[in-house]
Amino acid sequence: MMLGRANSPSALERFGDRMKNISLVRILRLACPSIGIITMAHGAPQTILPSISLFHVVQVCQQTQLLIGNSFPCLKVELDDVLQPGFAIVPSPGSSTVLLVPTRKLSGIESPELLSKGSPNWWKLAWTARSFLIDRTEGQVSREHIGLAINSREARSQDQLHIHVGCVDRRILNKIRLFERAITLTWSTFPIRLSSQTWLAIRVEEENLESNPFLLLANLDPGSRGPMGDWGIATLAWEFADGSDGFLIFAGRYSKALAEDGSGASLLDQKCASGTGRP
Repeated sequence: MMLGRANSPSALERFGDRMKNISLVRILRLACPSIGIITMAHGAPQTILPSISLFHVVQVCQQTQLLIGNSFPCLKVELDDVLQPGFAIVPSPGSSTVLLVPTRKLSGIESPELLSKGSPNWWKLAWTARSFLIDRTEGQVSREHIGLAINSREARSQDQLHIHVGCVDRRILNKIRLFERAITLTWSTFPIRLSSQTWLAIRVEEENLESNPFLLLANLDPGSRGPMGDWGIATLAWEFADGSDGFLIFAGRYSKALAEDGSGASLLDQKCASGTGRP
């Protein structure tokens, strides 16, 4: 049978060699024929992806995983089962960042399923995906330079939940250190703006992020919090003064009046150019 030959080692090797020459953007174009090209500032061509493109890519990854045992173009796919929610690790084109993307359809931070009883802690899963970031930076990223982020509905381009796993901008880290003592175990306004955004911040004294930042944000008074979709979250790995490991969580709200878009990813350095350190 053709299927038997396709599963032979030589066929898989040939398939893998061909896949190495196909970019993620080309896969996106195959999955979403409506993708167009426009010219942006400085004449640089930019690909416009429909807002469902990321979900389509994850579906492709699931199919390749099922058919040939290879998750391309994703770095990893875990299929949904009774023991673990399905997710994919997707490389971000032109960046060291990777994305943790559920295989089930979830539009974004505003999805009510994220706050339901028994919902997976997608942030903890994203934290475990940091190994892919470390691999992509050849081991040059230390724990205290790793950040996780999600954007508000206004700041994102894709309508499929995805958490960025990347490096924290070193300049951002330096500013946070100056006001670290202002961050406590309850939400409070961070003293200064970061990346032109006003932030709430909270300290989490856990090594492996057992707490769910979605739930922490949802616990704010609904009257003052407003819609969940207006918020972006950045979760930064942190080493506290006593040497213990934990996290600092920042939440920024979209505000048209203040020209703030609620981009959690604005605290990250997409290329890890300023966020490297000893492994």
